[in-house]
Amino acid sequence: MPAYVDIREGIAEAFDVLSEEFHPETVLKLANASGSYDEFDELLTISSKRFFEFTDFRKTLLLEIADDSTALTEAMEVATHVLVDDVPYEIDRGDITAPASTDVTWKITATLFPDTKRFSTLSI
Repeated sequence: MPAYVDIREGIAEAFDVLSEEFHPETVLKLANASGSYDEFDELLTISSKRFFEFTDFRKTLLLEIADDSTALTEAMEVATHVLVDDVPYEIDRGDITAPASTDVTWKITATLFPDTKRFSTLSI
């Protein structure tokens, strides 16, 4: 087995331990926004081999995923948002090619998606 696979599997195991400790009930999903951004099509639930942290008072997040599955690769190609317990974060930057060599995790930075629905009934 190549060394990078051992590294990825070790990081995946560490991510699972950290996620269980810090985010045990959190559900993460990759999603695609509809044309009007009112709804999201869920592409893939990321239930393991992932860890994330918030910054800027939960306005931004960094998500790393230590997985090389085909399903994840395909979802990463088209995902526009990360749903954290159904709260949408718009992907600012995300890997577009699968991790390789010693850089063995997918990385996504995302920003809290503004809740525009709450203003839809206001009249001016």
